Amino acid sequence: MVTLNVINSDMTTQYCDLLILKHADGFYGVDQLVAERIGFSANIGNGQFSIVPGRRVEAKSVMFVGVDPLGEFRYPQIRLFGYHVLQLARDHTKGVYKICTPVHGPGYGLDEREAFLSLIAGFVDAIDERQVPSALKEIQIIEKDSKRAASFSTLLTRALTERSREPDALTSNSRSSLSPTHRHLGQTTKVQVG
Repeated sequence: MVTLNVINSDMTTQYCDLLILKHADGFYGVDQLVAERIGFSANIGNGQFSIVPGRRVEAKSVMFVGVDPLGEFRYPQIRLFGYHVLQLARDHTKGVYKICTPVHGPGYGLDEREAFLSLIAGFVDAIDERQVPSALKEIQIIEKDSKRAASFSTLLTRALTERSREPDALTSNSRSSLSPTHRHLGQTTKVQVG
């Protein structure tokens, strides 16, 4: 069982085993902030990735994954990103219990709700198909803005509640059901999937 959470926090101070970020022909937003903080400046091509120690951030390790340029990194690509990064974590890491990541898209003009739901759908696809690290217990979507975090929490609960009634609501290839457990903890929403 994997728990999806929305956490109102700072990406650099949130503990996790693996922090997952994108590289879109450069670093932007929180990707840039973390890269600068840990001293990482490599160019990562589309489809490539790099896993580095989490120096000067609370994450044990940071994985940067190369994606299309921002103008081409839209909702379908965000969904594929969500799926692909969990596969990469499964294939190239050990002992990953908790993964953290931001929502990609709102900082460069995409609708925050659609970007969030696309990322969640990719995670759910990977979880349903067991394309995740064997030890994975939790995926945290970290959002620093408290209003946006609350909105994402509500969206997550609604989307997964709808999916429990209608399995294809988030994914076209969904086969498992959600746990009926939905808990609200302040700015945190926990929803179990698997």
